[in-house]
Amino acid sequence: MPQPKISKVSIKAVLFPFERDAYFDARIEMVNKTDQPIDSMHLVSTQLSSFSLLYQGDSLSYRFPLTYDSPKFQIFGTKKETEWYKIYKMPYTLMPGDTIVMQVKSSIENKGFANGGLSREVVYNGTFIGGGLPEIGYSTQSEISSDEKRREYDLPKKRL
Repeated sequence: MPQPKISKVSIKAVLFPFERDAYFDARIEMVNKTDQPIDSMHLVSTQLSSFSLLYQGDSLSYRFPLTYDSPKFQIFGTKKETEWYKIYKMPYTLMPGDTIVMQVKSSIENKGFANGGLSREVVYNGTFIGGGLPEIGYSTQSEISSDEKRREYDLPKKRL
């Protein structure tokens, strides 16, 4: 699946160590280095609380292609599923060799406390952030690998 390649990045990070939050605003120049037109872009991030893609100040539409069954026992009520994989429609088809400049707004927010311990990306005595931007592209490593689970969801066998 052809995806654009990043050629330049300018990023602004605003950190709030005591709240353990970080906000990012990036200007990204991308080039279609493939021999095929690109009409959509796949962005993925499990470490970010939120991210959005903008073109000339306007948010681009996206779809979140994954659906989940609600847990059977929901003690504290339901919350919106984190949309960590988004497919954005490009503002125009990016032909081979074309360049586009877009904006990515993203955040890492830690509200309350986590059951599995606190996030260590942003803390009061030091911060380690791996970029603050979603990744471009699709990774087969995130696919269900169990043959049994793939049959349960009527998926084809996973290619090796």
